[in-house]
Amino acid sequence: MSRKTEDRHGAGGSRPAEGAGPDSQDASRQAAGTTPRESEAQLRTFFEDLQDCYLRVDLDGRLVFANRAAARMLGYASPEDMLGLDVSGLYAEPQARLGLFDVLRRDGMADQFRALGRRRDGSTFWASMNARLVREDDGRVAGTEGLIRDVTEGQAAEEALRDSERRLAEIAEQSRTWAWEVDADGLYTYASHVVEQVLGYSADELVGKLHFYDLHAAEDRDDFKAAAFEAFGRREPFAGLESAAVAKDGRVVWLSTNGIPVLDAGGSLLGYRGADTDVTERRRAEDELHRFRLMVDEGNFGAAFTDMEGTLLYVNETMAAMHGRAAKDLIGRHLSVCHTEEQLALVTQLIADVRLHGGFAAVEVWHARRDGSVFPTLMNVQVISDEAKRPAFMSATIIDISERREVEEEVRRLNADLERRVEERTAELRTANRELEAFSYSVSHDLREPLRAIDGFSRILWEDYWEMLDPEGREDLERVRAAAQKMAALIDDLLSLSRLSRRDIDVAEVDLSALVSEVLGRLQEGDPARRVETLVAAGCTAHTDRGLVEIVLANLLGNAWKFSARQETARIEFGEVRVDGRRAFYVRDDGVGFEPEYADSLFRPFQRLHPASEYPGSGIGLATVQRAVAR
Repeated sequence: MSRKTEDRHGAGGSRPAEGAGPDSQDASRQAAGTTPRESEAQLRTFFEDLQDCYLRVDLDGRLVFANRAAARMLGYASPEDMLGLDVSGLYAEPQARLGLFDVLRRDGMADQFRALGRRRDGSTFWASMNARLVREDDGRVAGTEGLIRDVTEGQAAEEALRDSERRLAEIAEQSRTWAWEVDADGLYTYASHVVEQVLGYSADELVGKLHFYDLHAAEDRDDFKAAAFEAFGRREPFAGLESAAVAKDGRVVWLSTNGIPVLDAGGSLLGYRGADTDVTERRRAEDELHRFRLMVDEGNFGAAFTDMEGTLLYVNETMAAMHGRAAKDLIGRHLSVCHTEEQLALVTQLIADVRLHGGFAAVEVWHARRDGSVFPTLMNVQVISDEAKRPAFMSATIIDISERREVEEEVRRLNADLERRVEERTAELRTANRELEAFSYSVSHDLREPLRAIDGFSRILWEDYWEMLDPEGREDLERVRAAAQKMAALIDDLLSLSRLSRRDIDVAEVDLSALVSEVLGRLQEGDPARRVETLVAAGCTAHTDRGLVEIVLANLLGNAWKFSARQETARIEFGEVRVDGRRAFYVRDDGVGFEPEYADSLFRPFQRLHPASEYPGSGIGLATVQRAVAR
């Protein structure tokens, strides 16, 4: 049970309930000094006409006297109906009676003791009791007596006040608003506890120690102080003064300050009282909004917000300029005003789809300027939802893609021209290939025929007339035969070179180590007297065309074999390395070599770095290698 004990009058004596006049108070004191042996008639004389309830209880907790006011308050027909009642039944909760006895035993009296009482019909009410112990002449306790008043309305008002104060405190805490009072110099004389939540300072750290402007950031302090003291001088209230304050931990907190003057009876300024509200989050949101507006307004794309029906709520200057209109002329009109009539159905369907399915949609659509000219755009439309996840409005961004369309058209034109030129070039290549094939046929047939005749008749001369020739004639005949054989070899090499570009490619996994060993074996068979040390790395494989890579290896290894011929014991090596993270294969020998600056010349047909008399050959071997590698 709730109860409230108030000792506002101290322990100096009990006070009758409000409404009892001085005479009744004197009568109360006189009656309270009587003994249990005094008659009921005397008690009735003193208390019968009191407006407040008067009860007297013996040591057993039984009522021995009650006045008419008590009977009315507690719902009894008469005081006589109450005599002998156990007073514990008059309390809504038993512990309240025990609490009253504790106070009486300690102090001898209880002043305005609050308890929840119970009427005869079971209803309850708040009672305020002034009670004291009743003693015999010899000082022994005979019982208790007291005046009781129904204070239910007052109790409800007090609880309502406390509830209101609690709610105001909660609102202040949730809104981060703290109350303050300052004197005429601006020195804090009061600060509510919410200041600690906002700025980290306790009230004790402010009151009597800091002026209200001391908390503000240095860059805002002078302006805030000037504005506030200007209001002080006029004795006027001020509201909405916003400035940055510095919290105890160094944080910057934006405060909105409101204040009203406090004046004495003569109109002199005693100080100001008011409240500071933390508006940091609002300022941050405003700053973000401001940055967003700057970004949107100054962006090189059109931007608009519409309601869910497509009516324009906001248009940035870029979008307005795109359409040759002022932004204010577009706001309030439907988004379709920006489009050509031919594409209204497309835009209407786009908005309907976005409204129905939500999310985001993009489409290329033609827009119309105020003068009737049109331009292509990429338009993106998105639904924006509120905090309750309900569609609130739509955003649209418009990008003028005229330049992109022009570039695309130019690319299409260039591609068409390129395709035409490729076709022409392809036709030329086909013609050249046919001519090359004709030339190859001519070389392989028409040129070989006289060459075979020269070689054949020179061989007849060699066989039938050798003995008849003098030494000079024999030498001339040998030169003719050697030139004919060299010409035949050259024709074979040229034909092989020309066929590389027309050869079909058949890519497969090739064992290069085995292929190198085969080529070196053939070279050794053709020149068994040579002493050559060969080193072939095992397990070298590649995904390639076997025929082409065999041509490459045969020429490289043949060159290594030829140009290392003057070594007593030559060394030829094949292996694999990593170059820039990729696999590479090499052929290495210890022959004569060449100067690096002439490396490019090696791969041009008929380019030689060594005399043919020292190292014979056609001069197109490495050209063949290069063409095979390119294939």
